[in-house]
Amino acid sequence: MAKFNRKLTSEEECLIHVKAIRIKPLSMLSQEAGEQGEHTLKRSLGAMNLITLGIGAVIGAGIFVLTGQAAPSMQGRRLR
Repeated sequence: MAKFNRKLTSEEECLIHVKAIRIKPLSMLSQEAGEQGEHTLKRSLGAMNLITLGIGAVIGAGIFVLTGQAAPSMQGRRLR
């Protein structure tokens, strides 16, 4: 990773901020959502897929919580 010793100009700082908070207009988003063709993504998640995805996320998070709660009582000799 290269280090830069020079200070950024105010114009460069402004460009960095503009790029960081760039947004797309809603009209463009809705237009892209309606496009069809070779280079677009197909919307294929139905209600059941979304429900099972949510259940899996809750179960996955629960496993990490339970592991974190059990870790202090199950620690080995070197950690005491």
